[in-house]
Amino acid sequence: MGRYGNGASLEDVARFAGCSEGAVELYTKRCFTAIESLHNDFVCLPTDQEKEEEKSWVNQHLGFRGTWREGWVMYDGTIVVLYAKPGLNGDAYFTRKSNYGLNLQIGNLPSNLCIVDYSHGLTGSAHDAWAFESTGAAKYPDWFF
Repeated sequence: MGRYGNGASLEDVARFAGCSEGAVELYTKRCFTAIESLHNDFVCLPTDQEKEEEKSWVNQHLGFRGTWREGWVMYDGTIVVLYAKPGLNGDAYFTRKSNYGLNLQIGNLPSNLCIVDYSHGLTGSAHDAWAFESTGAAKYPDWFF
């Protein structure tokens, strides 16, 4: 639609698209439902053999040995910036970078950046260490390690 997420409001998108605000909300919900339906096709844990190959790649390319030898997945947190302060509990969304956002944690394979886990929904004020507690690796370590 030629818009950047940080400069568009619900009203602005509805006006630009020539539809109601309710339609924008419905279309957005349908898009997210469609994207989330692809989860099982694109986000999956590697097999035991793939984990071993990843560990070897990490050893060879990154030089991690010792305690981290069993590591094969890396997590990074990012903030999905919101256009404006949410009306409900808005201060909880305020980030250390002085904007409002949602915390997103992504677990990927270092060799090919394939996403194997993610966690979303926490507010922007949540520290990455706290947000990590919502990931699959923290909740279900037997699946990962």
